[in-house]
Amino acid sequence: MPFISVLIPVYNVNEYLRACLDSLLSQDFKDFEALLLDDGSTDGSQDIVDEYARKDARFKAFHKENSGYGATLNYGIERARGDYLAILESDDCMCEGALSHMSELARTYHPDTLHCGFKMWWSNSGITQHVNQFPVQMHNRVINPSCDLRFFLTMPSLWSGLYARVELIEAHHIRFSSTPGASFQDTSFSFEVFARAQSCVVDDFPIIMYRQDREASSIHSLTKKDLLLAEFDRIDALAQKLAPHNPFLQTASLTACVNGCLWYLDRLDDKHALEFVGALKTYFCMRAEKDPDFDEHLDRWRALNVKKLISNPQKYLNLRKKRHDSTLSKLVFALRLAGLYGIFVALEERRARS
Repeated sequence: MPFISVLIPVYNVNEYLRACLDSLLSQDFKDFEALLLDDGSTDGSQDIVDEYARKDARFKAFHKENSGYGATLNYGIERARGDYLAILESDDCMCEGALSHMSELARTYHPDTLHCGFKMWWSNSGITQHVNQFPVQMHNRVINPSCDLRFFLTMPSLWSGLYARVELIEAHHIRFSSTPGASFQDTSFSFEVFARAQSCVVDDFPIIMYRQDREASSIHSLTKKDLLLAEFDRIDALAQKLAPHNPFLQTASLTACVNGCLWYLDRLDDKHALEFVGALKTYFCMRAEKDPDFDEHLDRWRALNVKKLISNPQKYLNLRKKRHDSTLSKLVFALRLAGLYGIFVALEERRARS
């Protein structure tokens, strides 16, 4: 049996697929299988899948009717044989030494899951930006993620780690949403992994070159708010189910929801942002009505943002549209949002992340 099963969902990516598969072929770690999961491609990607399967016995070709990203990864999970699962997006590339680094962590610590860094990659210009989602004091030690909010504050990056196939994924039957297309299905999967896992190891070694300039990528599909909110409904249902054993997950669920929705809001054009902020008012009011402890499940910074959004969505949107992608600009946003109190709770939240 291979130590790692790499799942590669493929759908109409012939422009990028060879580079992706070559980055896996060139790994110095050899004890893996690669499941090439062709989801009904029509652009020649299916032929590239077969070509690589003929080239290397570790590469296994699977062809199926188109059913979407989540259903395709579920199909791969059910056919994988490795001790650990990895995911490689077919328009990304794996960094040199990625599999050997992750396998060393897995064999040293035997965690349910592990997560490393990655590089945002603008392939047309060659520009990269290293991303590490975890503070250095968390690195290279075993942590229970189901009780640590810092794990639920990260952006879903399921391709930057490994998952114990039997002990975690199959033991709890963790699967992706099977909604059509490729929009946000990793959101509830990532949450459930951290909610179910009892051990996790993190560091900042770059695993993936995460392509940013593919126009057809799902990150550019910014008009699918209903699918995003459905993912957070699914997360909320899981948190409620697990609450008798771990009530903290209700806090994690709502925090992840607020973070994810505001991240999405920041990436919409003016027209769609106005539509979405109105939908968020309705959605957060519904969540608050359903949950009498709604405010108590949020830290003061996120509770403040939700309160301001609900009270005046247009005003909140106008404030949020101003640049706030640096520490100083975020403090200016906090000042405009709620004066000195806004700055105080923003700094309080930042300290809690470290």
